[in-house]
Order: sequence, then structure tokens, then C-alpha cells
Amino acid sequence: MEQLTIERLLKVSSRLNQSSASTSSSSADTGRLSLKQLISVHESLLDSVSSAKTSASRDIGNVEISSIIPNYILSLDESKRQNVVSEIVGSVVNDEKELKICQDLLLSENHQDCDSILMVVQYLLRLSKAWNGNGNGNNTSSSPISDIEKLLLDITSITYPLIVSSKFDVQLRDAILDASFLQISSSSPDVNEEVDMGQSGNNQLNNYKRLHDTLTHCLILINQCVSSALSISMQDATKSVSNTLEWILVVVEVSSRILSRLLEMFKEHDIDEHFSGSYCNDLSKISSEQREECQQRILECMHKLSLSVLHSLCYYDNVPLLANGRTTLLRPVTALLLPALIGESGEYNIGCKKSEANEQKQVDRMISLWNFVYSLIVDDEYESMIKNDKQVESNQGCQRKCRTWEKTAPSTASGVLCVIAESIHSLPLTAPESLHIQAGECSSMRLVEHPVFWNFIKKTLSSEDIIGVDYHGMKGGGKFSSRGNNKNDNPYSEDSTIEDEDVDQLVRRRSIHILSLIIEKEYEFYNTDKSNGIDRQEREHLKAMVLTWKKYILCFEALEMEDEAHLVDQVWDTVIELCAACRANDNEIETTTKTLPSMSWEMVGSLFARVLLSDSPTLRKLGLFRLLSGRAGIALNDEAPKKEENIKTKKGNSKGQKSKKKKQALKPSPISIISPSFILNVLAQSYDSLSSASGFNFVNEGKTTNHDISSMIGPFISSYTRSLVAKEAILNNFMKQLLSSKFINSVRFKTLVMMFRAVAYAWSNELSVKIYELTSETINEAVETMYKVFHSGSIVYDYHQSLLLHFALILSKSRPGNHEKKPNPFLILDTLILYISTDEVKKQSKEDLMAIKGLEKWIEGYGDQWILTVCCACAASFVSGQIVPFGMIDESIDNTLVLTTVREREIGSAISKLCSLAGAFIGSDSPSSMLWPAINKGLGNISVDTGLSLHASRQAARALILLTSGCREYILNGIGHGDLLVDNKTGNMVPPPPTIEMLLSCAIKFLLDQLNRVAICDMNRTKNDEIAKSRAGSYFPNHFSLLINQLICLKRAYPSSVIMSNTICDLIVRSLENCTTLVENNDVEQIIGVVKSICLLHGALAFADETMMRQIAKEKNLMQCCSELLKLNFNIPAENVSQYAIHNWQLKAMRSIFQHAKWGSLSLLVPQSYVQSTAEKDTIIRFHNSVIDTTLDAVNATPTKGLISLFECALSSAKNSFDLYNRNNEKEGIKEYTRNLRKIIDTLFVIMNDTAHNPTRAYMLQCTCSLIFCSQRLAEEYDILHDCIKEGVHPTKIDLPIRDAFRKLINMAGSIKPYISKYALSYISAAWLGNSDNVGLVAIPYRQDIAKLLIHKESKLDETMTHKEGLVQDEEIQREGGFATVPNGTPDTSVARGFLLTFISKLPNVDDGLSDDVRSKLCHFLILWLLDNICLDSDLSTRKIGSGSVQYCQILRAWQALCVLSRFVTAEIVEKVSQKLCKAMSFPLHGQIRYFVEIFTIQCIRRHTNILGQGLLQEIKNVDLSQQYVCSIMIVAGNLIVGKYSKDFINSPSLKQEEFDIKQFIAAVIPWLGSTQSFCRAIAQLLIHKLVPIAFPMVNNSKSKMDMEEKHKDWFFVYNTWMYLDKNSEMQKLRKKQLRFFEEYDADSVCTPEGIFSFPIDEGDESNPPYLVDALKRCLQDIGNENAAEVPDWREMEQLLQNIEIGDDMDTISETDLVNFQRKILPVDTLNLTLESYKQQKLQNAAGRYRQSLIVCASLIDKVTNLGGITRTAEIFAADKVVVPDEK
Repeated sequence: MEQLTIERLLKVSSRLNQSSASTSSSSADTGRLSLKQLISVHESLLDSVSSAKTSASRDIGNVEISSIIPNYILSLDESKRQNVVSEIVGSVVNDEKELKICQDLLLSENHQDCDSILMVVQYLLRLSKAWNGNGNGNNTSSSPISDIEKLLLDITSITYPLIVSSKFDVQLRDAILDASFLQISSSSPDVNEEVDMGQSGNNQLNNYKRLHDTLTHCLILINQCVSSALSISMQDATKSVSNTLEWILVVVEVSSRILSRLLEMFKEHDIDEHFSGSYCNDLSKISSEQREECQQRILECMHKLSLSVLHSLCYYDNVPLLANGRTTLLRPVTALLLPALIGESGEYNIGCKKSEANEQKQVDRMISLWNFVYSLIVDDEYESMIKNDKQVESNQGCQRKCRTWEKTAPSTASGVLCVIAESIHSLPLTAPESLHIQAGECSSMRLVEHPVFWNFIKKTLSSEDIIGVDYHGMKGGGKFSSRGNNKNDNPYSEDSTIEDEDVDQLVRRRSIHILSLIIEKEYEFYNTDKSNGIDRQEREHLKAMVLTWKKYILCFEALEMEDEAHLVDQVWDTVIELCAACRANDNEIETTTKTLPSMSWEMVGSLFARVLLSDSPTLRKLGLFRLLSGRAGIALNDEAPKKEENIKTKKGNSKGQKSKKKKQALKPSPISIISPSFILNVLAQSYDSLSSASGFNFVNEGKTTNHDISSMIGPFISSYTRSLVAKEAILNNFMKQLLSSKFINSVRFKTLVMMFRAVAYAWSNELSVKIYELTSETINEAVETMYKVFHSGSIVYDYHQSLLLHFALILSKSRPGNHEKKPNPFLILDTLILYISTDEVKKQSKEDLMAIKGLEKWIEGYGDQWILTVCCACAASFVSGQIVPFGMIDESIDNTLVLTTVREREIGSAISKLCSLAGAFIGSDSPSSMLWPAINKGLGNISVDTGLSLHASRQAARALILLTSGCREYILNGIGHGDLLVDNKTGNMVPPPPTIEMLLSCAIKFLLDQLNRVAICDMNRTKNDEIAKSRAGSYFPNHFSLLINQLICLKRAYPSSVIMSNTICDLIVRSLENCTTLVENNDVEQIIGVVKSICLLHGALAFADETMMRQIAKEKNLMQCCSELLKLNFNIPAENVSQYAIHNWQLKAMRSIFQHAKWGSLSLLVPQSYVQSTAEKDTIIRFHNSVIDTTLDAVNATPTKGLISLFECALSSAKNSFDLYNRNNEKEGIKEYTRNLRKIIDTLFVIMNDTAHNPTRAYMLQCTCSLIFCSQRLAEEYDILHDCIKEGVHPTKIDLPIRDAFRKLINMAGSIKPYISKYALSYISAAWLGNSDNVGLVAIPYRQDIAKLLIHKESKLDETMTHKEGLVQDEEIQREGGFATVPNGTPDTSVARGFLLTFISKLPNVDDGLSDDVRSKLCHFLILWLLDNICLDSDLSTRKIGSGSVQYCQILRAWQALCVLSRFVTAEIVEKVSQKLCKAMSFPLHGQIRYFVEIFTIQCIRRHTNILGQGLLQEIKNVDLSQQYVCSIMIVAGNLIVGKYSKDFINSPSLKQEEFDIKQFIAAVIPWLGSTQSFCRAIAQLLIHKLVPIAFPMVNNSKSKMDMEEKHKDWFFVYNTWMYLDKNSEMQKLRKKQLRFFEEYDADSVCTPEGIFSFPIDEGDESNPPYLVDALKRCLQDIGNENAAEVPDWREMEQLLQNIEIGDDMDTISETDLVNFQRKILPVDTLNLTLESYKQQKLQNAAGRYRQSLIVCASLIDKVTNLGGITRTAEIFAADKVVVPDEK
């Protein structure tokens, strides 16, 4: 054989490929030969050239390649890789030039030239075969090496090492493998025809031994390589860039492919059928037993390889592996290895003839795979040894679970089961001993009976673990896929792009596929002779169970794949059947009976989860509606449903299907069958994902009804909770999960409030019964979670209050855990901390009282004596420091300033609340007796004058916390126990007892001392004090505010205390003198003294009452003192700051305290200064101006908590300033008044805008509105406007501060802050009414604003805005005037117009004293403005507006306002209104709008019959009207002529005049008797029947018939028409129904605000009145139904015969017989079980083109040339198959 030249071969190959591309009609790339085609081309080239010189080749046996590969895998680097390639090439190539060419190509990083690489590999393989064929090398046997041995040697020494050491792409790897397994034809010169492996017995044995050893060596090499690759750890992977997961996947995949191909070669049944080359000849010369032994060797290797891959996916020994969690490594196992282990038949006994030993080996392999799967799917209840990242002893040694076990284990187990489930179906499966299963629990049972298997299926099919998703992504509704990261993220690597995405969905689909395989096997089992041994009745029962499971699988596949609502809706009938099949009392799968388990809720619940957790919001709403409305097979309660409410299945009546008898009504399953986890993790999550629009339109029998899901889910949860009362364990579990942090943090607050409310109201009728058990751990977890939520600031006020209320009600029905011996007092205190209000003292609401009652019942359950002991002990321990120990402070510092912590204040307030709650059931005086000893311990023995120790100060501070919090709880007020007593003789309040007075005196002195100390911000502390650094200037001002609040609290709690009167008065006088003393030369000590004095002044004034203030006013001029305080400022020069070592944070803190104290003092002094002042008017005006100017300038400098005092100061000065200005037609007086009003409004608005605290801001807003929007202020402003207009001033140039303020507030409110407009309109609408002399007059300047607000629509209340209108109690507002309210039932989107409609309705009638200005300038303006600008928009004549649009809402609201204004349509504007009405009726309007148009028209015609009545007649005569116009005209005429107002209309004087002839009206109506519209005909019949007797009174007198015929030529026509209408029975029925409708129709009630808001509303919160056309249609339909003929008897018999079921045989039941819905097949490709390249190979032909679903049938063609042409054509068109007549 001549030496082969690689250069020559490469050039020829390249030219052939290029020539193929150039001759192709397509582009060069598509015309090139594929790699598969090049294999044959290269083989032909190699055959055509001379043989290589074998003498120049090296001996393969001398190179130990097998020892190189595993080491290379363990430490891969470039030098190792080059070494492997060099050894491979050098083993067969000796020429240096060829060696260099081959090495360069194989080592090249750029593998785009795949053709050349393939040529080199094939060249190396040919050299290797030639060398081995000549008998050279390491062969010592007398017989030459066979082709099969050459193949194994080539794989071992060339193919496998090359692939695993090079970065070839998928196509090149496949091509190299194809070239390696290419068989040598019999004509090849390399084949030694003299080889005969069957010459003699010894030779045959020796040859087989050599073949066996070669195969064994190959398998050992593959096994070592895969094991080494899989054992690469994360640390090893970081050391080399080549050790990647993709490379490990290549090793596993190539190994699997090689083993699969080897197994195919050794299969006995494939030898004669598929292989006809040299390999077949070699294998035919060994015995079948030897071939079977080789197969078993390969299968054993494949089995070990499968277990190694599976183990590396899920476990590791010492360090995490790179393969851990990489589920892509599973695909070679499921695509290649497992199918080979199972065989083509899919059963465990694969192949044909086998020995019993080999069959047993096969069974053992299957059971071994099951045991591994078992270890993955076994639950903790069966296996407690294996824990995440915990060491475990097993038969495989020390192993740990991978960190992605929760995702990897189900994915791996489901992937394996998808392949082996059918094979192990009938095997007796046992649990491995290493898992420590109890003896006999799972021994010898089939897969379908195995409890662990069913537990795995149940878990994977359900979606109850989705609770960990991020709910913030669902705002406004969205996809569940966006709520969380469901990807199998591998924590070991950042590379997760090649992992399976959406593992939950993948495992779920695999599980339903596994279940379908198992159920299909069971279906076949019960239809074979194998089931004959089962009792007949039991067999029929099992058959029914199998059919039920088949229905379940079909439903699950449909719900998994479908996303169209109309297709999903078809499944519900079958779902109802499945619900009926569930057993209500058994939610667990049986483990004792060896049979198919019955249907359970865990399985049916997964069906609901597919809909409720769908990515489509429409599907979620559909599922929620059906479940919540009882249309899904679940009863809404556990009681038996009514007969007519039973859910019936649809009757199958499709063409081509069997007739089925009418199925009996299915009884719904009780609601208690639902599991708690489904309610919380599926139902609640589904509802939580919906946006604010929770409406759902449901079509039933052609009628569309709207349902609000948010109003349905609460009663459903309540019913479910009540149904669990008989299942105590399930109820306790439900409550535990409900209160868990996992659930609370997983849903939005809207859903959480709904769930708490529903559960709490489920037991509203049970007054004192303890229903469920709540352990301390459960309550503590809920309390901690809610505390974090409440203090995070993310929850709005309404939700906060609602959660507290319903949590208290839930606690009230609970009892402690049975295992808990002693309750935990800290648990109760931590719970009560949630109910402590941080805002100012307010009146308790109804919800607060309900929460207190609930907490009382909960605490009462612990026992009276225990609670009494705990209250006293906690109070004493708190003061002494045993509860919440005191912090560590340097005792050497001489400072007794006590800065209490938040925790101290919370615990103290909780103790007081606990005592208050305990007093409700222990005794009336018990709460105070629990607290006073502890308070006396802290305050009774202190002496501020002699000095206090730090410990005593701390105890006093804590005692003060108990005292003030007890006063807030109303248990220490008054005379010491919460009551205020009045002396009957003097009428004065009785002062507290002396002991309490003494404690109060100590408390006040201590507070004043603390105020004195806090004023200097702890100046005595050292510079390095850590506490001083951490406070940073904000803690001391807050503590100052806390001390002031404590003083105010004591003042309110003990108003009759007199012990400190003289002391407080003296302190106020002394402080005023110190504050007003001039500070010289910016002396720091004097400035600090001023700060101390003003702090003491604020504290003393906070406790002073009116008596003290009157006494002080006698000694001091309060107005002068206030003036001095206004001038007082805090200013320390910079040079003095450094001189006295004052820190920046101290300077900032003192400035804040100074401003707070200054304005706090002024807010209390300014009102008294006006009351007690005797100064002249000019002096008071100057003082007022200084107050307003100073407050306006001080806004930015005042701390947040001092803004309320700043506001009070300006407000009190403003109230006393209005009467100081003279406005009697004096220009200067008017200007001064206006300027003052403008300044006041600007100041109040600036302060209000700078306030961030919502309750304070709401309080300021109400006070401002009450001040400026009063009737007196508005009357003064109107007088100014009127006078200026008289003097010729243009209205736009007149300064109107109040109107500007109103417009500013309305602009601030917009559509998203309706509480602002509500405050403003509630005051101003009442002020507009004024007094009896000027009702509505002051509203004229606001008419433009009123007109716009009548059509204004607010947005639906945002969650953050719903509470703001109730933040301030009404008694806190000092009202200057009255305020209005809106009618009951006013929607939140109609608040503004609700006030305005109420104002309009309170205006007097035109004839009852309404002024001309109000009638013409206000009412007429509003009517014409609404008609011109809104109702008669030019666009309405050409198009119909969309329902719910902005224009639709404005037009509807405009006509509603016009209905209320209809009584002001007078003769001055009636002509204009009539013309505009006719034009508006001609527009295409919605029925809701047209309803109010008709009401307005009716009211106008009633008031102006002489004008509008004639116009009505003219319109009826018009023949060119639109259908809607005609309907409205007929409805208006029907109401006026035959309705409630017919007497007034017919008897009106205008109808008796000649210009309005009733006969003309009859003549105009008669043509409408033939109208194509049924309701027009019906109304025309009523009108004719009513008007004819009026126009012809003798129509009922038969004697006058002749006379009438002589007088009236048309009498015959009129008479007969009327007689038909009067006597016909159907006309009588119609008339009776319609007359009743018209008589009950009340237009007057609609023209009131209450009537406007009495109608139901649609989804857009707009009125949805009953349209008259629809009502008349229903009347006609009712009559038609009453007259409908009954169904004949023969028709009923025909229906009964059609519903008879012949009898179903299980053998003939198909899927279409089981279910009656359209479904998609679950594609197996979506299970991700196969290799992508392997899948693509099956879809491509040899040319690389994708196969089409085309089968070429050539069965009648026998000529070879024709067959060749057809085959080539089929290849070009990429046909799937070619059918030929003969395979040979």
C-alpha cells in the first residue's frame, strides 16, 4: 500500500465541495456537501489512493492512550491537550510533514473548516485499520484482527480521545462517530477474506476472548472518563477555563452514543436485518450466548454510567461538584442510555431469547434505577436521615444533597420515570434498606400502588409552592411567570443559560405524562385476562376508577396547554364529575390497600390551580368565578344543596357519537374537602394577582351578568372556615398557615385584609366559644411579621386598622395549645404593642371598640387570677427595670436627663392596655389598683428640689409612661380610677385624692425638670460619648415633644387638679420675664438660659387651665408679651460655638427645641391675648399683622412637630381679625380687608403644604375651610364683588381671595385626592345657601366652577387616600359655620357633584322666593352651559361615544344634573331648551344617557305643556326620525298620556285649546301601529287606546254609532281599531303589564340627589338605570312566553328515546366518549428528555435538510433507475419516508 498524502486528499476534498457549491442553484453555503455526505466522498477518495506504508507507522499497542485520558480530564490544560492529540496522531502517522498538518488542524481553535478535520480523522482511521489489518502491532495471535476489533481499537485509541480532547461542534462530532462506525464492504482491499473466527474450537474461543477483552477495555475507558468528568468539583472548575459544563456534557453524550451504537451491533435480531457488512460477518461467527454476554457487558456499563450521571446531578461527597443541579446532563441518559436499557418493547424483559440470569439482571437494573428515583422522591415522613447539606450514610458512602435539591431532585426523578415507568409498572418494587423504611410498609408492591410514587405525583402536579413569589410584580394584574424566578438557578455558577427553564412547569408536564403511562397500563391490565382473578364487583369498581383517572389526565392536559377562555370553559363539566368523585373525609392517599388510589382533592386541586394560576387574567377570573359561585362542583357550604341548584352535566348530542342517557344531577362535593394549602397558596394568590378591576361578565343562556369577584371571595372563605369546625386538626392547620409570615409576606395587603376579615366574620355568631387552637409560636410569628409590616411604612391606614381589628377577632376565638403549660406574658405584651396608637389622643371608633372586645375575650381565656398576677408583676417589674433592662450609661456623668427608648414606651403602654383589658372581666377598680403601686414606686419617693440619682430618674420616667398611658386608656383619669365626679353642691368637679395629687405634683415637677435639662441638649456629656454621637441632633427635639405631650395628657386626664396652680402660675410669669429679657452681646449663657426659660414656659402653659391664664393676665400684658416672644430668635455666633465646644448636632437640636417651644407657647398665649386685651383697634391690628408676618417667615425654620403650633397661632389670630376692618363702601377698607384675607389664606396654605403628617395636615385643611368658607365670609366677598362691579371695575380685575382659595383646593384635589374637595365643598356648599334673605346669592361668583364640578368624576379611591377623610374627629374643629353632607349611596367617584346636587336641590322653587339673580345668573346659566358645552357636542351627531369613556361620563352626569335643574326651566329659556332638546334626542346615545334625557323632557313638558306639548306633536308627525329618537318620543308620550302624570297632562288648559287638537295627535300616532319596532307598536297601542275615548267620548256608546258615522267619515276606521285594541286578549295582557309599568314610573324622585344615586352602578361607577326600551321588550317577551304552545307528547317521547344509553363497554370507550371538550395533546418534545442534536438528527436527512411530513409511495415501481430517481427526488424535497416494493 503506497503512502497516502494528506495534502492531496485535503485539496481534492475541497475542490469537490466547491464544485458541488458552484453547480448548485442556491447559494454557496446551501450547495456545499453536508458532513454526512462528505463521509462517503472521503471514503471513496481513500479507496482510490494507494495504501499507506505500514512500515512507517508506529505500534498502537506501544502507546497507552487509556492512561492518558482520565488524567487529562482531571487536570485539563493546553499542554495536556496537545500531548493527547500528538500521541494520537503520532501513533498512526510517522511522516513529519503529515504529522504536522494533522496536529495543526486538530489543535486549531477555529473549527470552521470541519471538512478538513473530518478528512484528517478519516485518514487516521484508515491508517489504523490498514496497520491492524496487516497483523502488525501488539497482536500476538495467529489469527488476524477482525473488523469489529479494529472498530473497538479505533474508538479506544483515536475517536474517543480526539472528541473529548477537542472542542468540536455537534455536527462534526456526529460525523466523526459515523465515520468511525462505517463498515468496510466485502470488496475493500483492507479486508482479510481469509479470516475465519470459527475454524476450530480453540481458535474460536481465543478470538472471542480477544474480542471480549477489547470490548472490556473500551468500556472501562469510557467509564473512567465519564467518572472523572463528573467528579470535577467547583474548585477544579475555577482553575481551568476548559472544565466547563458544556465539556462534561460532551463527554457524557459521546460516551452514551458510542455505547448505544455498540449495543445495536451486538443485538441478535439486528444482525441479519440491518447490518450486511464486515461487522455482521464478524459477529455471525460467534455464538448467540457470546453475543448476549457482550450485550450484557455493554448494558451493565450503560447502567453504571446512568447511575453515575444521576448521582452527580443530585449528590456530592465532600465538595460541591460542577455537575450538581445541571439537569441538561440528564438528556443523554433519557435519550440514549435508558431507552437502551429498556429495549424496543418498552418492557423490562427486552430482546428475544435470554437466559433467566440475564433477565434477572435486567430486572435488577430496573429496580436499581427505581431505588435511586425512590431516594429522590421519598418524603421526609418516610425518610428523615437525608437533609439538605447534611451528611448521610448510605450504600454509596458519605453523600450530601446538592444545594438545588428542591429543583434538581424532582426534575431528575420525573425525567427518569418518563422513560422507565412503563417498564417497571408490573415489577414488585421494594424500598431500599438504606433508607430505613419500616419493615413491611412498602414491601412487594407495584408502582401504581406505591404511596411514595403517588405522593410525588401529587406534589409535582400541584402548584401550591408558588407562595414564595414576589407580589409587587403583580400590581395591575399580570403574568405569574413574572412574579418570581422559577428557573433552576445553579448557585455554584453564574452560567445558567443552558439549564432547564421553568422547572416547575417542566416537572408538572412530565408528571402528567408519567401518570398517563401508568393509567394506560392499568387500562390495558383490566381489559386482559390478567384481571380475571379479581372479583367482578371489585373489578367494575376498579374500571370506574381507571376511567376517572383518564378523565383527570385529559382535563389536566387540556388546562395545561389551553389558554383560551372559551376552550377552558368546556372542561368544567368534567371537573365537576371529578369533584364529585373526591372523598370528603379522606384527603390522604391510602397506603394499606394495594390498588389504584381514589380521586382526592390534592389531585383535583391541581386542576383548579392550572386555571387559577394561569398567566391569563381572564382565565384566572373565570376560575375564581366558577369556584366562588358554586359552578365548579364545590358546594358553597356543607349543607345539601337545593334540588334546583344542583349542577347538571351537559347532554352529549354530537353527531356521530353514541346516544347517552340523561345523567343524574351530580351532588357537589362539600366545601370542607378543599385543603387549607389550596385556599392560601392557590385561591388567595390568584385573587391577589388581579388588578383593582375584579368585575367579571358571565354569559348564561344568552344573558350577560356582571359579578364582582371581590364581593364573592369573602363569603366563600367564611363558609370554608365554618365547614372545618368538625375537622379540628385541619382547622388548626389552616389558622397556623394563615398567620404564618410566609403567607402574610406573600400577598398584598388588600388580599390579607380580605382573608383576615373573612375568617374573623366566620365566627361572628359564636359569642364566647373557643373554636380553634393557636400556639404561642403561631401568634408570635404573626405578631412579629405584622409589627415589621406596620413599621415599614408600606401599609396604608385603612388596611392597618382593618388588620388589627380582625386579628383581635381571630384571637378572641382561639385557645392556647394543649401542650403549653404556662402562657408567655411577653407574647401578650408584644401583641398589645400592635394596638398602641402613636398619634394624638382621639375618640375611639366603632372598629377600635370591637378590637378591644376581641382582645378582652382572648386574654380572658388565660384565667382571671393569672392575668391579675401578670398585670401587677409586669407593672412593678417594668418600673424597676427587670422588664426591658436599663441601658448602660456612665454613672460618673452628673446628669439625670432620661431619654426613654421606643421599646420602653411600647412595653409601658402595653402593660397599661393589658390592665385596662383585664379590668373588663376582673372588676371595675382593678385596672387602677394594678398600676398605682408601680407608679407610686417610681414617683412617690422622688424629690426634684434635692436632686435625683440616675436610677431614680429612670424609674420616674418609666412610672410616667405607665401614668400617661393609663390616662389614655381611661383607667387612671379623674379621681384615680377613670371617672370624673361632680360635687352636687358646688357643681364643680371633685379633685383627685391627696395621694394622687401628690403623685401628680411629683410627675409635673419631674417633667419640668426634664424639660429644663433637655433644653440644653445634654451639654454636660463628653465629646466622645457614643450616645451623643448616635442621636445626631434629632432625638432631643423628639424627646422634648414627648415631654410636652405627657404634660398635655396629664392636664386632660386631671382637669380638676389644683395642687400645682400657684406653682405653675409663678413659673409662667417668671419664664415670661426671662424670655423677654434682652440678651446682651450674644452671650451664650444668656441664650441658653432663654432656651431653658421658653421650654419651661411651654411646659407650664401646656398644663395651665383658663383660670390660671386669667390670673396671669392680671399680672402681665399678654399681648405685649406675645409681641416680645415674636421678636425672640435663637442665634449663637460662630466664634462662640467653638469657644464653648458646642457640637453641630447640639446647635441644631437646640434650635429645633427653641422654635417648637416658642410657637407652642404662642399658640396658647395668642388666643388669650385677644380675649384679655383692652388695647385699641390699631394696636390689635398691628399685633395681628406681626403674628401673621412672623408665622409666614418662620415656616421653614420650625420643626415638623412644631408646625401645628405655628398653624394654631396664625389661625387664632385670623379668627379675631375679621371684625377689625371697616368695609362699608370704603375703598381703603375693602383693600385692607382683602389684603388681610389674602395674607391669612397664604399663610395657612404655606404651613399646610409644609406639613407631612397626614392627620395634622387633614386637621389644618378642615380648620382652614371652616374659617374661610363660612356664609359671613362669602357674603362679604360677594358684597365686595357687587360694589366693585357697580363702580365699573372689570370682574377679572377684582381680587377675590376666597374664590381663589377654593379653586386652588379643587386643583389640588384633582381626581385622585377627593378628600380635599370633600372638605372644601362640605363647607362652601353649606355657606352658599346663606340665610333666608340671600339663598344661593353668594354662589353666583362660583357658577363656572359649579358647572364644571357637576360633570367632574373622581378616580376610584386609591389605597393610600381612603382613610384621609376620617383622620380628624369633628369635635376637634371649631366651626365658623355649617357644613353639608352628601346623600347616602353616593359613590366615591361622585363626591363633588354630590355636594353640588344637594346644594341645587335645597334652593327654593321659582315661585317660593327664589331671587331673580339666582334664577337667571346661576340656574339658567348652569342649564344652558351644560346643554351647549356638554350635551350638544358636535361629535355626538356623527358617532356614538364609547361606554365608560370620559365623554360618556361627562354627558351622563350633565343630563343627571339637568334633571335636578329641570324645575328652574322657566318661560325665559323654555324655547331655547326645547330646540336643544330636539337636537339632543336625535343623537345616537346610550340607553343610560337617553333615560335621563327622557326624564328631563318629561319634566319640562309637564311644566310647559303649551309650548313643548305642541312640539311633541310635531315630532311624532315627523317620518324621518331615527329609531332611537322615535323610541324616546314614544316613551315620553306614553308617560305623559297613560302614565302617572296622565291626568295632569290631559286636563291641562293647553290641551283644551284649539292649537292642540287631540285628534291630530291620534292621527299622528296611528301610523306607528305598523312600526317595525315592537316596543313602538306597543306604546302606540296604549296611546290610541287612551286618547280615542277622550277625543270621541261616545266610542263606548253603541247608540251613537250611527250619529258618529254621519259626522265623521273616518269613524269606522277609528272605532274598529279601538275595539280591537280594547277586546283582544293579547292586547289586554300587554296593556295590563305596560300600564302597571308606566303608573309606577316616578320622574319626580329621579330629579333629586337621592334619586340620582339610587340606581345601581356599572363597572365605571356610573348610574345604570333600567332603560324603558329594555323593560318594554321584556314585557313583550313575557307575553310571548305565556302564549307559547306546550311541547307535544310525541316530542317528549322522542327526546326520551334519544337520551337512552345503550350501555357502555370499557373496551370501546374512547377519549371522545369520556370527555366532551376540545383539547391539545401534550407534546412529548416539551418534556425536554432528549438531546437537541439527537432530535435534530432525526429531523434531517443525509443532505442536512429538515424532513417534511411527506411519505413517497413507490410500491409499484420495480425498475432500479426509476427507484433511484425517485429516491433522489425525495432526498431533495426532504421527504420523511420512501415506500418501496422490496427492501432487497
